[in-house]
Amino acid sequence: MKNRLLISMQIVICLGLMFDGAAAKQSGSQVIKSCVNSSQCNKFGMEALTKRDFLKARHYFWWQARYAEDEQDKKAMLLAYNNLADLHEKQREYSLALVWIYQARRIDGHDPSMLRELNMIQRKMKASKWPTAATGTYIRYAGKAYWDALCIGERSDGEASVFLYMILFTSNWRTGPATEDMLQGITHIQDGKAVFAGDSEKPKCTINMKFSSESIQLEQDGECSIDYRLSSTGIYHRISTQVCNKDSIPLPIDRYNGNVGAKNSLPVLH
Repeated sequence: MKNRLLISMQIVICLGLMFDGAAAKQSGSQVIKSCVNSSQCNKFGMEALTKRDFLKARHYFWWQARYAEDEQDKKAMLLAYNNLADLHEKQREYSLALVWIYQARRIDGHDPSMLRELNMIQRKMKASKWPTAATGTYIRYAGKAYWDALCIGERSDGEASVFLYMILFTSNWRTGPATEDMLQGITHIQDGKAVFAGDSEKPKCTINMKFSSESIQLEQDGECSIDYRLSSTGIYHRISTQVCNKDSIPLPIDRYNGNVGAKNSLPVLH
């Protein structure tokens, strides 16, 4: 029963996040009314959620988070992250709901709405456990509703493939990311730890990795990116046992046409 629940969660997550592009291509990009600030995006998103139009609600909640971060309004950010957690919980995408709740908790660890949602998600995830093997996709919030991704493919001898995708947004975020970078190579996992060393292009790069069943803690030493502002250091939370790669990075693929209007659109990243 536990295995069935875990497999179901993984299938739903992958369909909802990593492979949503196929549905978007089939239906074509659709244009809907735009929202111009976090408050209006919240209003439109809640209207869509009430109608169980999850794709439209997700579109508005993504933009709600982007505007709230741009406005540097912590209350608005908290509301946006809680909304996204609630949206994914309603779609039984519990691992994604959990990472959004973690973002809300960083804003206010005592917020009643956040605590209620966190307890509900943890209750529903209690019957499932991640396997001990590290193979899977892990994500860390990069801002503007995008995620850094860490993809691990562990083999029986402890050797593991590593693919790391990082992104950086600045104040000019509407035109796209300031930096988008990738690292890949091989490491060896022993006793829940590994060290990833950069290649000839990044010889000073060293990343210490500490594994648990639910997450991976990275600690970077040296320069590992073309942009000094990008760092891999942080906690990456597991969302799937499927291994992502450069062609399946868990980006927020939106079936709707940006947020209508050139100044309110974000490019598809690759």
